[in-house]
Amino acid sequence: MKSDIQPKGHGYFGIREDYNRYRSEGCKSAVKVLLCQGFWALCEYRIGNAATRIRHPLVRRICGKVFVLTQKIMHILTGIHIPRTCSLGRSIYIPHSGPIFIGEAVTIGDSCTIHPGAVIGEARESFDAILLDVDNGPDGLTRASNDQLYSASGLHAAREALRPGGLLAVWSSGPDAAFTKR
Repeated sequence: MKSDIQPKGHGYFGIREDYNRYRSEGCKSAVKVLLCQGFWALCEYRIGNAATRIRHPLVRRICGKVFVLTQKIMHILTGIHIPRTCSLGRSIYIPHSGPIFIGEAVTIGDSCTIHPGAVIGEARESFDAILLDVDNGPDGLTRASNDQLYSASGLHAAREALRPGGLLAVWSSGPDAAFTKR
């Protein structure tokens, strides 16, 4: 029997690899993996992305409409936005739910971890305000990799995304004179 879905080389649309990654990252049981909201968002993306490869035009169109609805529901439940048009590699890990936005034309390679607060891709519009609340402030207390958000290039990217007169607000657990001078 011929499948309507063209294979892309990912077992079960890539869900199996994502599941195995969650298990290797500390989810020691299937129940724990299934309770991870990041895994929900990845499954929804993988199935929606597979639906774009359905050969029958009417079925592909119906699946596309269903995906738009499930994507909105997933975004409301988890705060994670992964459009079916982006390209995610195998074995992706999203450790927590939270605000994550991935752009439509983004490509992410295999074995990547996507943390809450990530915005990957270009913004199509400018913003009135950007509120940066990551890692207790500019010092990067929990993850050194968060320092890049508060670096000169990170702040420049935030400024470029603001409309004229827009506001960039940075939360910090305490005063930081060196950051204020930037």
